[in-house]
Amino acid sequence: MPPRKSKGAVSRKASGQPKKAASAYAFFVQDNQASVKVDLGDGKKGLLGQKSKALSGMWREMDEEDKEPYAAKAATDKERYKRDMEAYVASHPEAKTKKVKDTTKPKKNLTGFFFFSNKNRSKIKQDNPEKTVGDISKVLGARWGEMSDMEKAPYQADAVRDKERYEHEMDLWRKGKFNRDEEQAKVSTEEEDDDDYSDAED
Repeated sequence: MPPRKSKGAVSRKASGQPKKAASAYAFFVQDNQASVKVDLGDGKKGLLGQKSKALSGMWREMDEEDKEPYAAKAATDKERYKRDMEAYVASHPEAKTKKVKDTTKPKKNLTGFFFFSNKNRSKIKQDNPEKTVGDISKVLGARWGEMSDMEKAPYQADAVRDKERYEHEMDLWRKGKFNRDEEQAKVSTEEEDDDDYSDAED
């Protein structure tokens, strides 16, 4: 039975959209997967998973200098994708149709899960460079589901404060008294003041 293709890959191919740019890690895997040897005993069950673990381990142990050639390939491919997308959009006017976001509105409030995800996503990505964005979201969702109410409490408290912030800013926005740039600058200043206070305590 031939391998199943993802819906995203099928839809891109059907519409003629350019191939997505590859990451530095993807280029590393492409160059090294054939040379990775894994001991699986009898049969090939689990071969792909074992190879992925071996490759991700090799990647984590590499220094930045060794990763540089792959980073350069990724940068080149990113530029290729950008050029191809510009050409695609130019020849497909319908691709330009996109809902315009009202940038004057307050930033939407986040849930407790989103605060948890924002704090832990980079660590999971660092430990599992072979995982896709979707895979990492599943890991985060699974970990959140296993946490107790007490463990979730700090993130839920952040969510309550952020909801209050959003409702207050939306009230100002409806009255024409909200300036997103000013509010964001105010938040940044308060965060810097908090950092200075923490440093002073240390």
